[in-house]
Amino acid sequence: MMDSSNPAAHEKFLTVPMLAALVSSGLLLAWPYLAIAEFGPGGNQNGFQWLFSAWNPETDYEHGWLVIPIIAFMLYHARHCIIRAPKRIDWRGLLLFVPACILLMLSFRVGQPRVAMGALPLILLGGAWYLAGPQTARICAFPLLFFWLCIPLPSFQQATVELQIIATQFGHLGGSLFGVDTYLQGTNIRSTEGHWDAFNIAGGCSGMRSLMALIMLSAAWAYLSDLKFWKKCVLFLSAI
Repeated sequence: MMDSSNPAAHEKFLTVPMLAALVSSGLLLAWPYLAIAEFGPGGNQNGFQWLFSAWNPETDYEHGWLVIPIIAFMLYHARHCIIRAPKRIDWRGLLLFVPACILLMLSFRVGQPRVAMGALPLILLGGAWYLAGPQTARICAFPLLFFWLCIPLPSFQQATVELQIIATQFGHLGGSLFGVDTYLQGTNIRSTEGHWDAFNIAGGCSGMRSLMALIMLSAAWAYLSDLKFWKKCVLFLSAI
């Protein structure tokens, strides 16, 4: 293990073979994400093209473009800790790197761009663990895994339908408690005597639609804040 108190030790770590390994690894990693177009409606988009196109009002992920500069700032904010961390080759990093690469290959087989993009931070984290050691990987873990917050969840809007049904049932139950006879028709609450027009329980509100953006902001704020761990957890959960 290298002496973290000796700056020259960190310079020795960045040898020519190590720099060559980093550059070649970066090129190999860029190839499946930038050169292979297997995703999208016509199968003509690479991973990042699909991701950029998925940041749209239909998915409510317009905030996705903010994630990458936030990650860059997090890593910049932790740069001194990363520099001071002892550097060494740690083969345990391959236990994360290799499965993540397999996950990436499977994503092309099944045509799932979310799987490919979700594997990216795991590949980077496993590579950092292998090349620079566990302490560096621990420092970089949160900023790299933060990338997951810009990958649109499948059928996220459809999940609000369940909330819509629950709200309808509670409205019907509340009316019964106060002696108002109602019956349900889908997400409509109707009077059994026809005294009023049907009350329609609306779909997902703006609060649900902005949930992922709020989670992203609260997670970044909790990470960068100088608070105790339990306070960070409260700050993060407050978004929900």
